[in-house]
Amino acid sequence: MSDRVDAVVIGAGVIGSSVALELSRSGRSVVVVDKGPAAGAGSTSSSSSIIRFSYSTLDSVLTAWEAAAMWVDWGGHLGCVDPDGMARFVKTGMCIFNTPGDNTVRVQRLWDELGIAYEVVGAERLQQLLPGMDLGAYFPPKRIDDPAFADDPHATLTAILETESGFMDDPMLCAKNLAYAARRHGAQHARRFSHRDEMIAAPAGRAAPADPVATSVYIGNPR
Repeated sequence: MSDRVDAVVIGAGVIGSSVALELSRSGRSVVVVDKGPAAGAGSTSSSSSIIRFSYSTLDSVLTAWEAAAMWVDWGGHLGCVDPDGMARFVKTGMCIFNTPGDNTVRVQRLWDELGIAYEVVGAERLQQLLPGMDLGAYFPPKRIDDPAFADDPHATLTAILETESGFMDDPMLCAKNLAYAARRHGAQHARRFSHRDEMIAAPAGRAAPADPVATSVYIGNPR
């Protein structure tokens, strides 16, 4: 492994591995270090890996909407097939219930602005979509010792339905796939490090041992 690189990425989760892929694709030399045993073995492995567009800001909705095509065509985005297996997108659609104080009105406005299709779902249609679910409206929340805790619902829930959402079936495998694709473009993944052996990039672009409680990322000038 070279001791001079353009970029050191600390963390090989789904974000770090994605950053490493894009940096290596751009022609930069990249080293990825992670204290875990494998790419995606940290918090990424516990991700719900939901692909959704129900955010409260325009930039967030647009970013998620445009990125969805990459999750759907995962192999096309990576530009390769990982021989150890490929994560896949599972399309399910997504219902967002209308509840007091929620942001469904704002989400609808943003979807209208961006041309994202959705359906306003009434109680009868929602029961058809979710036949095994109690769609009674019990809010506001009540303590278990509240005399009204066991009261019957005072209304029936409604929702908005967006059909393009879904989830990736294995978040850790997503990170592994990204790491594999990054390696194909020349990125190097360091072996597992203890806290005392973690690495940062020194100012001159030379990898050097880090202080046990300090981590950093240095990106040098492109060649």
